[in-house]
Amino acid sequence: MLYLCFLTRNYYWDGLSFAIDIERISDWRELFNVHHLLYNFIGYAEYRVLHRAVRSLYLMQATNAVAGAAVVWLVYRMLRSLDVNRANSAACAAILGAAATFWKFSTDADSYILSNMFLVAAYLVIPRAPLRGALLHVCAMMMHQLAALFFPVALALMWSARTERFRREAWAYSAVSAGLTLGVYGIAYQLAPHKLANSFVGWLTYHSEIPFVFQARTGAGWLVLGTARLFVGGKLAPLAYVVGPISLALLGWGAARLWRSRAELGPVASAWPLLVWLGVYLAFLFVWEPHNTFYRLFYAAPLVALLAVATRRLPARPLASIAAALLCWNFFLFIYPDTRVEKNSLLAYALAQQKQWPRGTGIIFGRLVPDLWTISYFNPQVYWIPLERPDPGRVAQYAAELARHGGKLYLDTTYRERAGLPANGSRFELVPPGR
Repeated sequence: MLYLCFLTRNYYWDGLSFAIDIERISDWRELFNVHHLLYNFIGYAEYRVLHRAVRSLYLMQATNAVAGAAVVWLVYRMLRSLDVNRANSAACAAILGAAATFWKFSTDADSYILSNMFLVAAYLVIPRAPLRGALLHVCAMMMHQLAALFFPVALALMWSARTERFRREAWAYSAVSAGLTLGVYGIAYQLAPHKLANSFVGWLTYHSEIPFVFQARTGAGWLVLGTARLFVGGKLAPLAYVVGPISLALLGWGAARLWRSRAELGPVASAWPLLVWLGVYLAFLFVWEPHNTFYRLFYAAPLVALLAVATRRLPARPLASIAAALLCWNFFLFIYPDTRVEKNSLLAYALAQQKQWPRGTGIIFGRLVPDLWTISYFNPQVYWIPLERPDPGRVAQYAAELARHGGKLYLDTTYRERAGLPANGSRFELVPPGR
């Protein structure tokens, strides 16, 4: 209920692009995306079942809110399975639930939370039923490709559970998880109408055209900063003078109690599969796009679980105090401000344009850039007309057609730039009828 009542309005651009695809596609096959293969189909199914009565962006936000709550509960169950008492398990699960990036994406429309839900469920299931765990792992990979890095964790769990049957179970797990995943990707590759690469392998490993640069010092810096941002978010604001001292007092008291009891901290070697889970993702994100904090959601659960294992012989109150500090700071300085339209200036602009662009307005654009995703999604009454190449004749035709029905036509900056038209200081330029 907490997540559902405070859905973000500072949308990450991925979720908006998913919503646009879901609502505007003419063929369901266009929903395949190599990085989160089947995630769009969840929003599409919800959107169609409700007969388009609720917009897909809000449906995916609600789905992630439920999934985020499920992850918190699954992490609690995972900690109980690691012999952490109820109070400490609840406190550490609350730390995850109140963590800034986890909370933010549990109220947004992206695919990371659902993928993590399936991974935590797989962690719980694999020691008892490896093949069912493999199916859950496949589900996680269908939500996001980064879940594939969980494979060493699955092997570690099978080795620690039943060493004498490890080889047979590992082969069976590999066959099911890899076979099903490659099979579904192969079918999707054949069905997808627009492919980003000319071969199956190229499509499977496709990445946006961002140059790869690795610097060890930069990677280490982002490792520390990104992990901190995973738990603490927001910016300083006047309210920080009230919230800050309360949060710092709670955090300081909890940290001081843990420090005084450090001699009672327990070893985490018995939970070494968690170390594998944490290590695999830390190593990958040390090298690959270390600045993306949201990718670090894939090691949030094992990080919290290792804290719970290390402190399972300590009282729960210091952990609960840390959870309360995160809840206080993140809610008032990060989560709640992000529910306000004014926090997202682009959204505020898009909503204001609803009064300026009545039904029947047309806008020609050259490229659907991220800013236009927000503006176009929140102005569905507008005809959004793509023209990749300058065509004055077609522009005149569109303007005349809209004018006959009392509408107006505008040119977006992306079209004007391609057409070599001078900038007029505003994003959209009105096309006079008959021009």
